[in-house]
Amino acid sequence: ALVAVELTAKIDAAALEQTRQQMLDMQQQIYRRDQELRLYREMLQDNSGSTGLSVSDFHIEKVGDGLYQYNWVAMQKTHEAKKLRVNANIWVIGKQDEKVKSLPLSKIDADIDDLPIQLKMRYFSINRGLVKLPQGFNPEFIKVTLRYPWIEKPQFEKKFVWQVQE
Repeated sequence: ALVAVELTAKIDAAALEQTRQQMLDMQQQIYRRDQELRLYREMLQDNSGSTGLSVSDFHIEKVGDGLYQYNWVAMQKTHEAKKLRVNANIWVIGKQDEKVKSLPLSKIDADIDDLPIQLKMRYFSINRGLVKLPQGFNPEFIKVTLRYPWIEKPQFEKKFVWQVQE
């Protein structure tokens, strides 16, 4: 009877952990859908008449020791609904050994080989990735520039505060 109770407890613990993982996955899906819904609402309600490139959100979550998952949305407001290529450059700026250091995304994200990141988008592009920061590096900002490949000067440049979401 004791063995049966222990086995039941192990099965219950495994089922509980599986349920917890499913809930975490569902929370992430809900966040992504909320983010997309907010983006669609912004696009529909934008009556400013301004055109060009922008980044509407930069979301960071800690997933391990020095390991962070990020999501960001690049938007293109144009009068013509054409699918165009956009070059994105991203750096994480912070301090290491009391010195300011700028890390290009290509050095800390294994899935990105080189900058600029080439996006293809008509209205927007939702981008995700995983970065591994060096030991002792304290991030402070994320700098993003967006530009069309045929124009040298960035059409969008902004620093976002490094803020980790719980």
